[in-house]
Amino acid sequence: MSEGEELTIEESLKIAEALSHIARLSMLLYLSEEEKSFTQVVEDFHVIPSTVNHHLRILEDAKLVENFWKKGGEYHSFYKVTPLAKRLLETFGINKEKLRDYKKRYGT
Repeated sequence: MSEGEELTIEESLKIAEALSHIARLSMLLYLSEEEKSFTQVVEDFHVIPSTVNHHLRILEDAKLVENFWKKGGEYHSFYKVTPLAKRLLETFGINKEKLRDYKKRYGT
């Protein structure tokens, strides 16, 4: 989706669902710093691969992250945020400090 292009209702609902979970917001912020391999995400979030896969699929379905393959001896799955995700994080003012405050307040 390019800047200025209107979202459909379906796209808007997928984005709302994707942003409605603190783990997915955390992953978006984490991936906004730099692209990461699937293995790196699993290791850094200290959760099982199926949980990471579940959240990344929802983010990907909402077009907030992109999956691509990179060769480094063998091929690895990598993820990066899309320009749409960067705009949404900025528009909503979502950053590490706010996320940390939320987690402290609600114990998540």
